[in-house]
Amino acid sequence: MAQAYDRSDKTVRTTMNTQTQLTRADWPDRAVVITGGVRGQGAALAGLLLQAGAQVHVLDCLPPSDSAWGALAQVAGQSTGQLHPHHGDVASPQAWQALATCVQSLGHPLLGLVNNAGITGPRHTVTHTVLADWQRVLDVNLTGSMLGIHHLAPHMAAGGSIVNVSSTVGMTGYYSAAYSCSKWALRGLTRSAAMELAP
Repeated sequence: MAQAYDRSDKTVRTTMNTQTQLTRADWPDRAVVITGGVRGQGAALAGLLLQAGAQVHVLDCLPPSDSAWGALAQVAGQSTGQLHPHHGDVASPQAWQALATCVQSLGHPLLGLVNNAGITGPRHTVTHTVLADWQRVLDVNLTGSMLGIHHLAPHMAAGGSIVNVSSTVGMTGYYSAAYSCSKWALRGLTRSAAMELAP
């Protein structure tokens, strides 16, 4: 059964050295899904897992022509793992269903889901927030993570883990209403998932 963790929770800690050792030992020919994995923190994690031999499925809304996809493919070409690119919106149930079908069809045990995709949206206070902007931030930062868990957790191998990347904003608050609320809610989603999925 998969376990769900909140990266912003101070009680969940490990050193980079320990993480690297575990990664090298556990990931060859096992699958992981990373959202927002083409740039920044997501790309860095994807690169480490590719080097560890993992089957890395990356779901990102950047167009396939974006140079960041090419850069990630270069990393994959120099690694023992394999990159499986998926272009799509994390807020789309159809994108998640297609990804889940692909992961299952390839037959590699799914050991991890990293809900990393996130946007800040326009940084506005509550009284200046536009509803469409509010909805889009919650769609990406919160609904996307829920859809990932919903579609993939039932197919995860025993001992698998789900990591929802939150923010200190989800613990302290922030004037940007949509972003702050999305990160507070993500912590709640993580704890609900843990109550369901943790051993």
